[in-house]
Amino acid sequence: FWQDKDSTINPLCGRDFVPKIGLRNVRRSGDKLIFDIKPVTYPSYVEFNKSGSLEDVVKALEIGSPAATAMIIFTTEADGSEMMILQHRSKNNRIYGDTPGASAAGLLDGKFYSLDEKSEAKERRARLKPITTKDVIDNLTKEALEEVGIQDSEFESIIINGLALDHVSVHWEFTALAKTTLSADQIKQRQMVNKGKTNQTHAYDFDENYFSLPADIDSIKKLLVDIKC
Repeated sequence: FWQDKDSTINPLCGRDFVPKIGLRNVRRSGDKLIFDIKPVTYPSYVEFNKSGSLEDVVKALEIGSPAATAMIIFTTEADGSEMMILQHRSKNNRIYGDTPGASAAGLLDGKFYSLDEKSEAKERRARLKPITTKDVIDNLTKEALEEVGIQDSEFESIIINGLALDHVSVHWEFTALAKTTLSADQIKQRQMVNKGKTNQTHAYDFDENYFSLPADIDSIKKLLVDIKC
């Protein structure tokens, strides 16, 4: 295992290394999405996610197109209305710097069958486990807790509404809508407490800011038509 200068295991390539999940051969069967999966490391994602010609996009899809999750969170206000929570990414963000986007988002981590795990097929051991709806939901709630500070119990609902292909940073994105019992002010207070905190074990985390907009058609139209987001 590679160790960094303070003699701790580096989480990007050490004993607890977890690859990102790349999707291949995405297809639909009835109301189900079916796809093959492949481990993708972050460096390969960075190398092959650059948009450009159609050939570049195809190459990125073949070699380094991980899956991510992203959701828009709707609040519950005291007057019965709803607000949308949006994330304004830091200028230091590698790809989406200074850009408003989803409430919470992040690449989908893979899970291996344990070397010691009892399995009917021994060849399964140390291979990637299939991705299920639960895995997508779990990643969504993990990112919401880390980035927005919302607990699982504070969600009324989470609905996966699609699988999109991002051509700016070539990757697949499971998209979702969520409803929280918290108000925009409550979420803002949590963000003020968390401001400045960083995840010291992950070299690619950056500080972001959050803002809220009324959850109405005019706000959505403005985001889609007038703002780079």
